[in-house]
Amino acid sequence: MNLLREIQRRFEALFRKRELDAEMEQEMQAHIEMRMRENIEAGMSADEAHYAAMRQFGWVESIKETCRERREVRWLENLVQDLRFAARQLRKNPGFTAVAVLTLALGIGANTAVFSVIERVLIRPLPYRSPHQLVMIRGTASVSISPPNFLDYQAQNHVFEQMATFNAGSRTLTENAEPERIRTGLVTAGFFEILGIKPILGRTFLSGEGEEGRNNVVVLSHSLWRRRFGANPDIIGQLVTLDKQAHFVIGVLPPDFAFSVPGVFRPAEMWAPAILPNDNAQRGNAYLRVIARLRPGVTMQRAQMELDVITQRLAQEYPQTLAGVRTRIVSLHDQMIGNSRTVLSIMLTAVALVLLIACANIANLQLARSSVRQKEMVVRAALGANRNRMVTQLLTESVFLALLGGMLGCRSACGKGRWDQLDRLGFFHRHLGKRRDYIRFGADSPIVIIGLELVPQGTQRRAGSRCKRYAASQPAHDC
Repeated sequence: MNLLREIQRRFEALFRKRELDAEMEQEMQAHIEMRMRENIEAGMSADEAHYAAMRQFGWVESIKETCRERREVRWLENLVQDLRFAARQLRKNPGFTAVAVLTLALGIGANTAVFSVIERVLIRPLPYRSPHQLVMIRGTASVSISPPNFLDYQAQNHVFEQMATFNAGSRTLTENAEPERIRTGLVTAGFFEILGIKPILGRTFLSGEGEEGRNNVVVLSHSLWRRRFGANPDIIGQLVTLDKQAHFVIGVLPPDFAFSVPGVFRPAEMWAPAILPNDNAQRGNAYLRVIARLRPGVTMQRAQMELDVITQRLAQEYPQTLAGVRTRIVSLHDQMIGNSRTVLSIMLTAVALVLLIACANIANLQLARSSVRQKEMVVRAALGANRNRMVTQLLTESVFLALLGGMLGCRSACGKGRWDQLDRLGFFHRHLGKRRDYIRFGADSPIVIIGLELVPQGTQRRAGSRCKRYAASQPAHDC
């Protein structure tokens, strides 16, 4: 109950300031008038009684400030007052404001854009189940494995939960509209289970559907399902014509699934089962991309050792085609990143230097502006403003300026053109999802604010010292 009363009192002090000030003024005036009557009854004249009552009561404005501070919302009132004063100061100097805000927007916008890409590409885990267990198996000369070798790795290993292959292809769809060439992913059973992807309609491929005569089934991407089939919920089991052959639709994938490996595999709009020939004559024909999921507790080093043992065994059995062949395991995240890590790190360093240069330029502008405002600081100090109050005001002005620059910079980072340029460089891949987090203001604002405040605080200390010397040299009535 006391807490509710305290909250109510503070709300009243915040939103009924004028009414409370009027009540306080009336109450103080009533006390002064009562003292006047007592003095008049004691034999004083009206002027003497008023002067004595005022002297006995004390300095009215100081008592008002004390009463306002007792409301415990004075800090908020000071903050609002400082923000208003900061806005007036910036509006009063449009040239300085425009240059400072644009300079900050350039530095913060570049950092925000690049850091958002780095956060998605390098820092954020892949949008799949337990992404740290996902690996790709590749040869030393290429990223591909031959079908017979894959089948042997799949049968003889003890370190992978599942293994699957994926490869790129295309099919001509002649259903419900003009013929269209569709990018198709050819995968073996277990591919979607390895990634932890569940269809929103139907199912994915079974192990027997990778055989000749049973591979007339397809799984649609969400975009193709909406674009060519009108998001028909009864699509499961219907026939579609691909390359003049009928295929059954058995599933529809979720909208946020867009698997791709830069330089190896682009996002597919349709998925079909791959047929793997188990023919030793194909040992040297490496064209399959292999993805696998490690068993719980199995490290990549242990998996690599077992894979090396299997590779050596196969090389001894088929020396003519597999002599000197080596395989290695790389995490799916590293395979997707490729060479982007080095390039993005260089870009982040470059834009960080741009931000530091912007902070230095703003500090110089603040220094030049502070020399013009020294007289203002002297007057404020002479009128009784303490150093903390003036430093708080300068900090508020600088933070307000940093917020303006930060908002404009983040807005520029949201621009589609910048993201398109980064996409052309191959940094922002579709497999990372369509949702984009543009605003990383927390990574930039502290640097900006620190850079802005070093100069105003030093200038304020020097101005405060001059104010004291100036006030001490003047008569009391001049203050």
